[in-house]
Amino acid sequence: MMRVPYTPNYKYGDLGTAPLVVVVKTNQGVYRPNDFASYPEYTALAQASAPMPTDLDLPKEDPVEIMQRYRLTLNPMAFGLYSYTPMEHEDWSSIQWKLEKFCTEAGMSLGEVFVIVKNAACNKYGRDKRTDNELWREVQKSYIKDIEEHNLVPTPTAVIPDFLDEEELRIVQGRQTFVERYIKWAIDVTDAAPQYHQAGAFIMLSAVISGTVRLPTSFGTIMPNMWFMILADTTLTRKTTAMRISMDLLKSVYPDAVMATDGTSEGILSALRGRENQSSIYLRDEFTGLLETISHRDYMAGFAEHLTKLYDGETIKRILRKEEIKVDDPIFIIFAGGIKSKTQMLLTDEHINSGFVPRFVFITAEPDPARVRPIGPPRPVDTADRAKIRDELFDTYDFYNRKRMILMSDGSEGYIQPKFEAKLTGAAWKRYNEFETTLTKAAIETGLWHLTAVNDRLAKSTLKAAILIAASRSRDSNGVTVELNDILHAMYYAKFWHSYGSEIVNGVGKSNDERLMDQIMVFINKSGQLGVSRAEIMRKFSLDSKKAELVFSTITQRRLVIITQYKGQPRYIGAA
Repeated sequence: MMRVPYTPNYKYGDLGTAPLVVVVKTNQGVYRPNDFASYPEYTALAQASAPMPTDLDLPKEDPVEIMQRYRLTLNPMAFGLYSYTPMEHEDWSSIQWKLEKFCTEAGMSLGEVFVIVKNAACNKYGRDKRTDNELWREVQKSYIKDIEEHNLVPTPTAVIPDFLDEEELRIVQGRQTFVERYIKWAIDVTDAAPQYHQAGAFIMLSAVISGTVRLPTSFGTIMPNMWFMILADTTLTRKTTAMRISMDLLKSVYPDAVMATDGTSEGILSALRGRENQSSIYLRDEFTGLLETISHRDYMAGFAEHLTKLYDGETIKRILRKEEIKVDDPIFIIFAGGIKSKTQMLLTDEHINSGFVPRFVFITAEPDPARVRPIGPPRPVDTADRAKIRDELFDTYDFYNRKRMILMSDGSEGYIQPKFEAKLTGAAWKRYNEFETTLTKAAIETGLWHLTAVNDRLAKSTLKAAILIAASRSRDSNGVTVELNDILHAMYYAKFWHSYGSEIVNGVGKSNDERLMDQIMVFINKSGQLGVSRAEIMRKFSLDSKKAELVFSTITQRRLVIITQYKGQPRYIGAA
């Protein structure tokens, strides 16, 4: 939208208070349209400029039914926003934008988001009888915002891979496994970010299944142990709460699952020495502290490499002055939490090159104060629902870990731990290989070499997730059969894991100044329609005049902000 200089901007006031649009800076250059041809077009953002689809191309499904299909990834507040008609004094724009943001984050297509917002009670465009094209452009804006927040397009050549087509998506959304049942229960129990419960579900399955299930492949044997790290920059996302409720449930079934919550390299190896073929969880709700120790303490040198070898189930032999520590057949699982910005600051290219970082599945969340429940007396808990989840987990644990009695040659009885071989159907292998190729191609097209290792490991983590889903839904003493739908199911979650991982990994290696500007831009973008003054930013981030001049000149020259006037004072507003 073009603002005409020296006319009131009524978006920020009425006839008497609206600030004048002023010319802040000009240059004398003259440009022709073909001058812009030298700037590369971002392939991944093609949808952002696509015209509005016709009615025939838009989803015909009822908006509420669309939301129900995405219920496990959609913030529950979206249902309330959809049916809520704001009061006259309320900010319709922010309420509608929040609904759009929730729908986009849930993985909906642009058409699905458009249909939902158009029929929502908070649709300001419908209230003002404005055109559908204007609403379509705002939906496109929410799509671009989501891409920016997760840093999904780090280069002009980057593409956002399509994991599932519409038919495959509906197949997955129509299935119910232990993962979905646990997520649904956990969402009702706590106000933690819903996506955190994905980690809890897969960690529990990994703990009870990884000890006995193996998948032979052409390059080695895969065991379905997984590493998850959930990150946020505030306690409002309740990451520790999400971790605690899943671990409490697991302990009621498998009390020895958590091996440690802290320890040195020697301590971890010593604890694993007597746990061959036994799932061992390293639970750390503030993993950033460990990362900082690894980076700055000599006695922790090599710790990340040891953890990486444990993930792969390799034998580790370490000779100390007084003893020898040897670990055979480890089944090592990490369930960690941490501060997102600090984690990005501590991680280095070497952590990626060594394979340590790519082995994690990252899950991030933004704080939502409206979702936080006020403190008060204990809420009534439906113990019957928890008992169903626990019983299902116990049944899985018992089947895959109950020792089988055998008759010895001398007539005596003995017991052995069962072993289950996993195998993929032909259709499952074909679809997985297509998925792996898609991830590899997407990494190569970015031109960023480190993403190849990250996407390759994400593909392997997705295969592990498919094994866990297949093993949790079936009980077959002859082995675990991973079917096509199990692969599709894991790919559904991998779509979000790819998004979260891009956000973290593409931020590794940023300078402190870049991170400071990122924080300032978040502050500016959340400041509302009036923006913030230079003085407010300097006070908020304790900037001196020299640092402030560097920051403000940089964000202005990068066209990240718009400078406007309000009551005679310049204010900064996000340009997007």
